[in-house]
Amino acid sequence: MTIALPSQRIQWIIIAATFLVVHLACYLIYKDRPLDDAQHYLDAAILLLEEGKIDEHFHVLYFIPIALLSICTWLFSEPVVGFVMFQIGVSAVAVVALYRTTEAISTQTAAFFSALIFVLWIDIVRWNVLVMTDSLFGSITIFVLNRFLMRTHLRRYALELMLMLIIGIFTRPVGILLIIAVGASAIVGYAKRHSVSRSVITIFVLALGGCTIILAYYLSLSWDFTDQYFRGNVITYADTYTGDKSWIHFDPHYTDTSNQSPILKTLRFIVQRPIHVILVSLLKFLYLVSGIRPYYSASHNLFTLIWMTVVYTGVINGLKVMSRSAFKTPLLALIIGNCLLVTMTTVDWDNRFYIPMEGAVVILSAVGLSNVVSKRRQAG
Repeated sequence: MTIALPSQRIQWIIIAATFLVVHLACYLIYKDRPLDDAQHYLDAAILLLEEGKIDEHFHVLYFIPIALLSICTWLFSEPVVGFVMFQIGVSAVAVVALYRTTEAISTQTAAFFSALIFVLWIDIVRWNVLVMTDSLFGSITIFVLNRFLMRTHLRRYALELMLMLIIGIFTRPVGILLIIAVGASAIVGYAKRHSVSRSVITIFVLALGGCTIILAYYLSLSWDFTDQYFRGNVITYADTYTGDKSWIHFDPHYTDTSNQSPILKTLRFIVQRPIHVILVSLLKFLYLVSGIRPYYSASHNLFTLIWMTVVYTGVINGLKVMSRSAFKTPLLALIIGNCLLVTMTTVDWDNRFYIPMEGAVVILSAVGLSNVVSKRRQAG
């Protein structure tokens, strides 16, 4: 049986209709969901608007979403609605960028699949209708991938890519991942195109690693994840959960009252509790990539597992298809970097820490699934 795919015009109609229906449903379901962080962002936005300064609870690396909320507070009587509409608009542009990026490095079929996967990924799309920083960062990640994978005019490409990276790091601190992914991909790409000695590559890698360590140290001064280690949380704030804490909290029976930097305290904790750290890290990785949680309903977890199985089937096949493609390097760098960051720090309560690598996962999955469809069409 031959699998017929719609024309590009029909594809866009399907994508647009699906986008509108999904976002309307998410808005009706989640619009009244109370989030502590959302209220903190709103308070910070009001403070920035009235006094021109950032609340002490926030870092400058959240400046862009707070500034946008300030503008919405100034322009609209309902700033939350204005901010959510802006997020949805940016996400719509990201869908177009994702389609064009995937089409440029693969096929139109893969591009269609990438847009549909992105729009139908409910667990992540829902953040578009909530006042948080994750939705904007997810869209920015796609813009960065678009600029990096579709570079044409060198000067314009460099300026646009730099602008996206700056916006990314001032939207969420995890913007450091984008810099690392782009830097690592640039080094690998340059080394493959030119005869570069190992010593030169080593210098570049050490320089990138050094910058990463410095940035990590700087960020750790504001966000001390050792607290979660010492409290035994596999999932952030799991010890405050009133239900069954099995598999989300393991008490390490450890305290550290020293005034040393968080990085040094973390290293000492790892040395003194290696088995505990390995177990917790593996569970963090499992929760991140699977999307399931012990406190979710059985139906929620079952649906998530089915969805992830389809997505990862595409990813595995996509890696095979792109085995010799230079385009896979930034995608893998982003995915691996995010997984390492989460396993070394903390995995969130509702899987929004998946968002930084979602764009890369979607592209790989779409390429793989389109390859399966292509083979079925040829066989039919």
